[in-house]
Amino acid sequence: MKTDLRRERGGELRGELRERLREAGAGVRVGASLSLIGVIVMGSWLACRPPPTRPIQTDFVDPGAENIQPVEHAVSVVHPVGDGEARGVVTFESISAEPGMERGLRMRARFTGLPEGLHAFHVHLLGDCRGETGKRAGTHFNFAGPSRQPPSDIDRITGDLGELDANAEGEATLEAEIERARLQGPFSILGRSIIVHARGNDPEQPPIGAAGARLACGVIGLTEG
Repeated sequence: MKTDLRRERGGELRGELRERLREAGAGVRVGASLSLIGVIVMGSWLACRPPPTRPIQTDFVDPGAENIQPVEHAVSVVHPVGDGEARGVVTFESISAEPGMERGLRMRARFTGLPEGLHAFHVHLLGDCRGETGKRAGTHFNFAGPSRQPPSDIDRITGDLGELDANAEGEATLEAEIERARLQGPFSILGRSIIVHARGNDPEQPPIGAAGARLACGVIGLTEG
């Protein structure tokens, strides 16, 4: 009788042990499945999240100095293209909402040798003023998007700095705040060029403005103000 009870009890224990092992195995499989799901979810999140924000201050006047100073001023000395006589100087100064945060540039331009009337001028993509036509400077530089293939529905003149209103002596000055322009970050205008055109902008023809021939060109470089 006792032997039968021991056998019965032993069978129960073995059955209970097998059940626990099955449950443990299932738990391992569930745990592995949950881990795999976690990896998939994490991978999807990493793929879909926006790219990390780049620091605005990426350019310094003297990056090897003990006390580095961010670039806050730029200048372009503009020379005639071809047989023209237009020349001038354009300066830029960062407008800071708070330290290290640009909210645009203050621009000052002074020109001589211009034909009387309005002349649009823009920042162009490339800092190359070689040649007799100014074409090496490329298309307009887009302050907030692609320059060579801007959106088809864009409703503004890209790279626009305004219009110079030359008097009868060919002189023109202009001061303005260029809200979208920057001296820091991926859309910095440093190393690009300024092109002065033969006519004013046509707002009905964005993003280029149909301002005509290129009269003058100058590369934008660093200065200390």
